[in-house]
Amino acid sequence: MPDDEGKTEIKQAVIVPEIRDITVKEAVEKLKEVGLDANINADAEINEEETIVKEQLPKPGLSINEGTKVEIYLE
Repeated sequence: MPDDEGKTEIKQAVIVPEIRDITVKEAVEKLKEVGLDANINADAEINEEETIVKEQLPKPGLSINEGTKVEIYLE
C-alpha cells in the first residue's frame, strides 16, 4: 500500500453558478459541471425533472472550493 501520509489534496476554487428558477435536475447538472455537489432540502420525495429551485446557498457568483455542497431550497 502506498503511504499517502503528509499529502494534501489541492482543491480548485470555482464560481457558484446561478441555479435558481430551473429544475432540480438542471441545477444538479450545472453544479456537477463546475465540480460542486448538491444538498437538496426537501421534506418529501420530489420529481427532479419538474421541481423548481427557489433559493440556493451559497449565492451565485461566490468563489468556493470544488467539492463543496450547495444547499438547494425548493418552492
